[in-house]
Amino acid sequence: MLTSTPKMWAQDPGDYFHGATTYINMDNGGMYTIRPMTTPSGHRYVSIHDHDASSCVGAITAFGNGDGGVFVHWGTDNSTSVIWEYRGIDSSEMLWRFISTLSLGGVANWIKATATETIAPREPVAV
Repeated sequence: MLTSTPKMWAQDPGDYFHGATTYINMDNGGMYTIRPMTTPSGHRYVSIHDHDASSCVGAITAFGNGDGGVFVHWGTDNSTSVIWEYRGIDSSEMLWRFISTLSLGGVANWIKATATETIAPREPVAV
């Protein structure tokens, strides 16, 4: 089931603009959320977050301003998730692949295999 409520862009105190959150309920009892945002500097991005639907990926964030920057949170435990940055990814194809398969791990593996540049992981952060 796909659910969302239409809404106007909302600006938070940090000057980020948030769009509607889309919820995708999965047969395994888990769920994905998809949320678009715009940063104070005008960069657009979409984040797909796992809520007990994926066994290996906590989130993927794709920037849509042409640089192809994508961040994959490998691991689903909030305290041990490791973020890798990948470049050279077509963010519209990434979103198309996710919507077509509803497999966050499959999309993350495609990103890893397709990237033209991989940037070392960052410290673990909560997803």
